[in-house]
Amino acid sequence: NYEYPNNWKLQIRYAQKKDGGLYECQISTHPPQIMRVYLSVSVPEIEIRDPRGAAVTEAYYRVDSTVGLQCVVTPAPPTRPVLWFRAHHSLTTQPERGIRWVPRGQKERVDTSLMGSGLSSWLHIARASVSDSGNYTCSAGDAVNTSVRVHVLDGESSAAMQHSTTDGGTLADCPSSAFLALLASSLILAAS
Repeated sequence: NYEYPNNWKLQIRYAQKKDGGLYECQISTHPPQIMRVYLSVSVPEIEIRDPRGAAVTEAYYRVDSTVGLQCVVTPAPPTRPVLWFRAHHSLTTQPERGIRWVPRGQKERVDTSLMGSGLSSWLHIARASVSDSGNYTCSAGDAVNTSVRVHVLDGESSAAMQHSTTDGGTLADCPSSAFLALLASSLILAAS
């Protein structure tokens, strides 16, 4: 980009991590004048955690429980809000940092706040139903996002339920009754 008189300027719009590196500006004089600049582009890291703080890519919940997912972005992007999506549909508008946004008449709630050098955004879905199952994405800008697959199960459908909460909404690695019966039979046979 040229500016009068005789000034050249390099501008990188929408810089990405791959744009980082050594840049040189050379002026065609004798001897040539060279200026070197090292550009470092920092991109926030983002992950979705369960209520216990463990990073998750899949989460299992019972019908009528409360889904709780935390999106952690470090460092906090200076101008980007944290947004939640389900199947490419926004669950949030652009909330100010630290301000709770509750959609009127909906059961989703998002709380976003500063934490240290990062941002924390919680997605809460009250009274989860099977129709709430799907992919949920947390985004902190165009190139910074991550997703979790949420499974809301009706009844004792799966032994793969990940974790337990105080509200009794999720299951903790519950073995099926058939497995328990087989285990009991084995113990009885071993004892005789």
